[in-house]
Amino acid sequence: MNSFFIVLYILGLLGISSSIVILGLKIHKKRKIYNSITLILIAVSFVLLSSGTILGLINLKNNSFNSVNKTKINTSELSIASYKDLSFIYRFSNPNLSNNKNAYISIDNNSSLQFTGIVHLKFLGHNNSTVSTLNLTVKNLMPNTSTKSNIQIDKSVSNIEYSFNGKFETVSSNSESSYKIKTLAYGGNYLRIEVIANSSDRDTLNNICRELKETYTYKYCKGFLVYFIDNKSNSFNDAYADFFGDNEKNLYTLTLFENNKRYKVD
Repeated sequence: MNSFFIVLYILGLLGISSSIVILGLKIHKKRKIYNSITLILIAVSFVLLSSGTILGLINLKNNSFNSVNKTKINTSELSIASYKDLSFIYRFSNPNLSNNKNAYISIDNNSSLQFTGIVHLKFLGHNNSTVSTLNLTVKNLMPNTSTKSNIQIDKSVSNIEYSFNGKFETVSSNSESSYKIKTLAYGGNYLRIEVIANSSDRDTLNNICRELKETYTYKYCKGFLVYFIDNKSNSFNDAYADFFGDNEKNLYTLTLFENNKRYKVD
């Protein structure tokens, strides 16, 4: 198709040129026979030129359309992420005197998108029977970062089955996400969570506390303690605030260490 319309152009131009030559001969030799030949050549030439023009425009449009489609496909492929981009790594500690042990879990986000969701855990015994289950909440896990959990489990657990359920989102400077969970420890039906907030003002922290309160209800745990830390903090010892929740007594308190004031969270 690319060369065919060019051939039509060339034939049309040759026809026009031939018509001009014949017109010259007609004037020079004054023969009527050249009238018919000239008219036929001119008609054929215009048909060829018109066909070449139409095919050329169609070819140009198709090339442009294909170029746009290829660009869209390439762009979308860059943004595709799946659960295969999340890695789940765990190890067990040795059993303690209370016949429990810890499962140290690391979840890595190897995609180019931000992940928020739940990790469904099933702790299995030596005979592959289910000893216990737990759902871990993953909040705003940024690309090429990880979140870590320390779960106290029965010493009979020998394996962990897991599955992911959530969504990937484009990372944006205008993201509505106000925090992410750095680490989570679970034991004795209680939680300890380290949270990195986008802002340390009271209103932001209070909103985060309300969301955590709705997430970690009595069905999940008896209580929890949340430490608010910044990106550079290595542990909860560097926290600037904490949030204590007692699901059995329905008591929830936010404490700001800067002024050592406590605020009730409704």
